[in-house]
Order: sequence, then structure tokens, then C-alpha cells
Amino acid sequence: MHELRILFMLRQYSSPIGWIKQLSIAESPVFEQRVDIRFGKITLIYGCNGAGKTTICELIRGAFNPSYLVRWFNKNKQFEYSLSYVSPNEHQVNVCLKNNKITYTIDKEEMFLNPYNISIVSPVETPRYLPKDDNISFLSRMLSIDELLFLNMIQDKSAIGGITFKNFELQSVLDDDGRPVRELSVIFRNGSSVSYEMLSGGQKSCCQLDLTISLAQFLAKYRPCTLVLDTEAGNTMDPDNTKRYIEYLSSSSVRFQTIWVSPDKEPKIDWTGWQIAKVVGNPPRSNVVQDEI
Repeated sequence: MHELRILFMLRQYSSPIGWIKQLSIAESPVFEQRVDIRFGKITLIYGCNGAGKTTICELIRGAFNPSYLVRWFNKNKQFEYSLSYVSPNEHQVNVCLKNNKITYTIDKEEMFLNPYNISIVSPVETPRYLPKDDNISFLSRMLSIDELLFLNMIQDKSAIGGITFKNFELQSVLDDDGRPVRELSVIFRNGSSVSYEMLSGGQKSCCQLDLTISLAQFLAKYRPCTLVLDTEAGNTMDPDNTKRYIEYLSSSSVRFQTIWVSPDKEPKIDWTGWQIAKVVGNPPRSNVVQDEI
């Protein structure tokens, strides 16, 4: 984060600098003992499925929005944890989930909601098509944003800056029954165009990541932003595409902080400069080991 502070002081960023510094979990139904995770501009969290990676992401998001803790309600579960962050001043929020009530204590003052927010961009972990979905409804739900907001974004050419795709276009086509449906056309960096439906599985993952990164990059121009990628899209790409995205997110041109969640530590990636945390074991005896960098 030192690099981001320097860029801010040089006025290369118009937004106030903000980032998550540390998550400390004192009590939970998932981890056997206290957990402390340090975060950098870029952080990898990896481990076997079911070990507790998604819980960590929920606690991060839940520190700013209580709706992300909803799955723990009505289960007689208790969490006590704190999140240290900068937004743009330094804060610590202590979160207590007990008896189906969430209490936030921020800088030693108890509140019903955390007002010192970092924008969290966090796509749906495993998006699935619903029977009435078209490209627009599916992808907006994947991004966890309203359809109208999604349409505004893809039609604002200045808001899209993809790694694999240059642009996106909205089209109206007829389905097999002759009814008009909305379709998304994607334009590759070389200028060729194809409908989203015709993309391979790996290309669809790249498309979803391009849209997610574009949203985070836009928000980060105006407010502190963290991208949490606990998503199927980041785990279904081939190593070459994964490397391209990792290198991009590591670059100084990216204004936001990234938390990349993966089932493994890809050996072909240069993780220099990343904070790395490995989740081991199984709930309720999971633990976190933070690698030295």
C-alpha cells in the first residue's frame, strides 16, 4: 500500500485512498482459534473447498453491510471479529453477531451500521442461469447490481477497460419463438465481435472478470474500493489467462485493492509483493497460516 500512498501524494488519484489492513477473528463457529490476516494491495487467500475461505470474505463484506452475514442468522452461531482499514482515515470496526443481532463498534462507539465504508465489489460466487434469464439479467445478478445500472455501465464506453475484451454492446435479437430478447455482444481487443452466448467457458469467465474489474476501477476513481474475487470465474480459467489477470491486478495502474480467493496456489504465478494466507483444516477446526513474503 506504500505505492498507493505515493501515487495519492503525487495527485495521480482523484479518489481518497482506502484499503483493508487486517481481519482479526476472535470467535467463530468455523475457526478453532484466533485468526489474524494481514492484507496488502493484493492478497491471495487459498485452501481446500469448505475450509472457510468464503466465511472470511463474508466477514469482510459484513463489516460494511450486515446483509452479507444473513446466512449465520437463526443458527445460534456467534461471531466476534474486527476489521482495521483506512477510508481515508484509519478505523477499526468490531462486529459482534449474537442472538441474531449484529452490533458494530467503530472507534469505540457502538452503532447499528458502519458509516465509514469502503466500496466492496464482490461478484456472485457461482452464478447460475434462471429459466427467464437473458444475458443482461444474468450478468447483472453476477455483479450483484441492478439491471438498469448494468445497462448504464456497458453503454458508457469510458467505463469499460477490459483485459480480454475491448468493449460490450447491447443488441436486441429474436429467440426461437420470435420474441425479442436482449443479447450482449463482446468485442475482443483485436476488434472481432461475438455474442456472449457463443463464448467458451473460459472466455465467459474472462468476460465476467472484465466487467467486475471495470466496475471496481470506476468506483475507485471516486471512493476507496476493494475487489473481493471469491468467484467461480477466477477458478475456471487456464493458467495463462489467470497469469494475465494477476499481473494486471498487481500493476500500479489499478486503483483498487484486490482479494483473490482460490482453491490452490498456482505455481506458475509470481506472487512477489502479495500477502498470502492459506486456510487449512475443516470447520469448526479450521485455521489460517499467513505465508512470509
